[in-house]
Amino acid sequence: MKKRFNFKKFFLVNKFNVLLILLFFLVSLIPFAYSRYSSTIISSAQIDVAIYVLEPGYQYVDLKLADVLPSSDSYEYSFTISNFNGSQTTDVNLEYDLSIVSTTNLPLTFELVDPTNSNANLITTNTVSADDDGTYFRTIKTAKKTFSYTTNTTYSYKLILHYSNSDLNYEYQSMIDSIRIEINSQQVVGS
Repeated sequence: MKKRFNFKKFFLVNKFNVLLILLFFLVSLIPFAYSRYSSTIISSAQIDVAIYVLEPGYQYVDLKLADVLPSSDSYEYSFTISNFNGSQTTDVNLEYDLSIVSTTNLPLTFELVDPTNSNANLITTNTVSADDDGTYFRTIKTAKKTFSYTTNTTYSYKLILHYSNSDLNYEYQSMIDSIRIEINSQQVVGS
C-alpha cells in the first residue's frame, strides 16, 4: 500500500519553518538596523573645564540697621563685586544682575550709586510687591554687568540709606528692616 501524502501536515510544518526562518532573518537584521542610528567613538582629546571663581555660600556684611535712626544724615555702605579671587580669575565670561531686597517695615529710601563714576545712579527698577503671605518687599534692580575672563575686573557700589527726620513716629519704635543684596550670575554663552 502506497502512503498518501498528507497536505495538512506538510503545510503546518512549512508554516512553522517559514516563521522560524523569518524570525531568524529579522533577528539578524536588528544589529544592522541599529548601527545605522548609533555610533561609538573613543576620544583622546584633553577637555579643559571652565570654572567660576566664586566663594560658595553666602557672604554677610553687617549693616547695623539697629543703629539706623531718623536723621538728616544718610547711611552709606560700600561693597565691590569682582571676577577674581587673589590670583585666580574666572575661566568664562560672566554676566550678573544685582538686586537689593528689603522689607518695608521702616520708611527707608535707597540710592545705589557708582562711586567711581561721579556717584551715578545705578537703579533701573524700584518696585514694592507682596509675596504669597502678604508681606511686602521692596526690590531694587540694576542693569546687567559683564565680566570678561581675560581681565581682572572689580565693580564698586555704594548703597545709601535715608531715614528722614520727618519719620519720627512711635509706630516704628520696635520695628526692624531686613536688607538683602542678591548677586545672580551666569556664564555668557556665545559671543
